[in-house]
Amino acid sequence: MIKEFCAQHQLYYQKKTTLSKLTTFRIGGPAQGLIWTQTSDQMLKTIEGCNHLKIPFYVLGWGSNILVSDDGLDCLVIKYATSSFNLEDDQQLIRIDACQNLDTFVAYTARQGSLDATFLSGIPGTIGGAIVGNAGAFGRQIGDILFDATVQTKKGEIKTLPPSAFDFQYRSSSLKTSGDVALWVRFKKNPCRPADLQKQRDKILFLRRQKHPDLHLTPSAGSFFKNIEPSSNAGRRQAAGWFLEKAGVKNLHVGDAVVFKKHANIIINQGSATAKDVLQLSEHMAQSVKNKFNIILQPEVHLLGPFKTSSVNQI
Repeated sequence: MIKEFCAQHQLYYQKKTTLSKLTTFRIGGPAQGLIWTQTSDQMLKTIEGCNHLKIPFYVLGWGSNILVSDDGLDCLVIKYATSSFNLEDDQQLIRIDACQNLDTFVAYTARQGSLDATFLSGIPGTIGGAIVGNAGAFGRQIGDILFDATVQTKKGEIKTLPPSAFDFQYRSSSLKTSGDVALWVRFKKNPCRPADLQKQRDKILFLRRQKHPDLHLTPSAGSFFKNIEPSSNAGRRQAAGWFLEKAGVKNLHVGDAVVFKKHANIIINQGSATAKDVLQLSEHMAQSVKNKFNIILQPEVHLLGPFKTSSVNQI
């Protein structure tokens, strides 16, 4: 029935799909099917259709910052992502579908001088995914600049909510557990000099190129563990990568899952790594830090699907 629904609404549908093709880690087992939506209107129709047909689903963006089980997901996957770029830009607000590329949006705001989102430069994924994980860097996060977001609940209700409704925390939001989907978002404009924004963006992109793998060439999910929370209100978060490097994890590997040589908090897939390989490697890394510093690292990468045993939180 879902095939007929997709044909009726001109939606891309694939009955069986391998999730490794949909993640930046290039890892993951099968899913029952895939629907690819590229506009908020398509997303609305798709969730309404799944609810009507009582079909369980999981919403995926560009597949960054996740590790999918080798057993896959026992549900339909709705991919909400697009390579096209368009938005509504008036004197005070910018409205953009959550399926659009985060870095493309950042580049636009830098060129226009409409607001300073440069701290998000180079972070892979969609705007919606960034909202879910409250993406950020350099002490700032996307929740700081969000004006509001319109979400569709699991039951199909449409709500426009202020930032306070998302319970933004470090690399987290209420969307992680609610199952609500951000359809489109709005940002309040705060004019800046385009030249200043572009200079800052270029600097950040250069730093990322120095330390982070090119996901098109080197499969990865980005930083695996969250940075360390300060021990007092006066402190700043400490980079998990520093503790990992001092704990000597850079030579660790399990199968084709390998610690990235330029950044001790990144695991890469050298070819045929499995989710089990990555998980075991991450546990070795976390244990090394615990043994040396008595610090327990918390994962930033989300685990999807069944994992037999792990000290790492699953979603």
